[in-house]
Amino acid sequence: MVKRPNILIIMTDEERFPPAYETETEKSYRQQHMPNRARLLQEGVSFQRHYAAATACEPSRASLFTGQYPSLHGVSQTSGLAKNSQDPGLFWLPPNTVPTMGNYFRTGGYRTLYHGKWHISDQDLTIPGTHTALLSNAADGTPYPDRVRAYQAANRLGQYGFDGWIGPEPHGALANNAGIIRDPGFAQQAVDSLQQLNQQALTGEDLPPWLMVCSFVNPHDIVFSGQGWTLLGLPSVPYGDLPKFPAPPTADEDLTCKPRCQKDYVINYGNFYYPQPTRERYRQLYFYLQSVTDALIGQVVDTLDSCPALSQNTVVIFTSDHGDALGSHGGMHQKWYNVYEETIHVPLVIRQPGKAGKVVDTPTSHVDLLPTVLELAGIDAEAARQALARDYTEARTLVGESLVPLLDNQPEPARSIYFMTDDEVDQGLNEVSVNKVVQTLASRQMMQSGDDLVSTLGKAWNQTVVQQAYTPTIEPHHIETVVTRIDGVLYKYSRYFENPRFVGTAPGNPDGTVSEYRVPDEWELYDLDADPYEANNLLAPCCANPPSQQLVHTLRATLISERETKRLLPQTLNQQ
Repeated sequence: MVKRPNILIIMTDEERFPPAYETETEKSYRQQHMPNRARLLQEGVSFQRHYAAATACEPSRASLFTGQYPSLHGVSQTSGLAKNSQDPGLFWLPPNTVPTMGNYFRTGGYRTLYHGKWHISDQDLTIPGTHTALLSNAADGTPYPDRVRAYQAANRLGQYGFDGWIGPEPHGALANNAGIIRDPGFAQQAVDSLQQLNQQALTGEDLPPWLMVCSFVNPHDIVFSGQGWTLLGLPSVPYGDLPKFPAPPTADEDLTCKPRCQKDYVINYGNFYYPQPTRERYRQLYFYLQSVTDALIGQVVDTLDSCPALSQNTVVIFTSDHGDALGSHGGMHQKWYNVYEETIHVPLVIRQPGKAGKVVDTPTSHVDLLPTVLELAGIDAEAARQALARDYTEARTLVGESLVPLLDNQPEPARSIYFMTDDEVDQGLNEVSVNKVVQTLASRQMMQSGDDLVSTLGKAWNQTVVQQAYTPTIEPHHIETVVTRIDGVLYKYSRYFENPRFVGTAPGNPDGTVSEYRVPDEWELYDLDADPYEANNLLAPCCANPPSQQLVHTLRATLISERETKRLLPQTLNQQ
């Protein structure tokens, strides 16, 4: 009987696939300072056109680990900025609804472990009588042993199919939870688990195989660039030793020929967050954070490879939840209100023992990962789903496709990928400018370097600081996208629309919606082969070379087909 493989998934946050315009400066820096990613690329199968299924953090992660889209699992919003974790407009993944990868693998007889950023449900231990998360480490990363034991005993991800998670979630404006502080601890947790699994394997006992996730935060700390980094008192960055990375070629794009929400988002970003000039240091920090994380990836992979009892039968997968615009397309930050390559095109590498590395150009999606690892593990996805359906209300057929045929060089018909986002990060109960609060407190000498922004905002509420409201990003800003090849050309076709589900709720029925008016849809189309920078929107009124109506018809039919096939809705609606 063939022994089933172990599976190690290593994730980062906010790491994009290197864009087409990267220069020798970026490539050289990667070669010198990211050797562990390079090793995985050399030894594994690198998917050159892999895409997130949704953005931002929570929607993407929930989609990756459930194999479904936010329309079904419900995790459509990202906490932070206008929404805290208790905001009525924020939806987490409830247990016993849509099963996760951990649930599937436990059903298949695997041991399952999770270390690092989760961000799919709110599992922090809290201080009684508050919504304040219980910290498990100091601001310098030193663990609090008693609190670590409390998280281990609570096993908060157990209901989602994973053991070993030590919270709280590394999220929010607190130095203790920054990636630069938490990531070394996550690497050590993974190393400790691998060493324990190796000791168990050396006993010769016939133990079940295992699935482990090691989920790093960085380069997500790019969100603290500028005054945020200083105010949190985070470790100094050696800017003087870093190369001068050039600005992206679309940095000065005026966005006139793009959906209107993009320019509105660029203009308003500094109002609802705080100004972050997309200058040289901004780009330097992003690459530096990747190099720091690369060393931690190396610790984990080196530990695995030093244990022949494990490495000879362990598949290693590396990916990220989404990317970052990093000042491209008119100075855009982070990952909202757009579907550019910088935002949704992410790395995916799968290393299998004894198999040579190669590259695959076929478009693939995060929803393909769960079917893929299930097939690699020899778990019948449909049989596992049927078993889970006894205890899960939305154990639906997985909408993605296994990538194993691509790993095995089998001929595969052309495939399309579908992407969606309903994330409205600047809408919620706290639509107040973070920048205005910080400036006001600093002027009153109520804030010092090293203060965390959480306590700072608390001071604001207690000191009658003037709260500056802002206007959220204009509609239409909900997006659905297909990436597909037609006549050998790779296209990205996107619809920007106002989703009535997020406009208002019909009285008496929380599952119904009401909308009296919808903003007209807006569209994007890019020929990714001829225009990899996505500078020329072929569907803009100002486009000098519009596409044929036949091409647009084919793309629209593809979008509709992908939507109907993959954008599932809950079947447990409380219809009246």
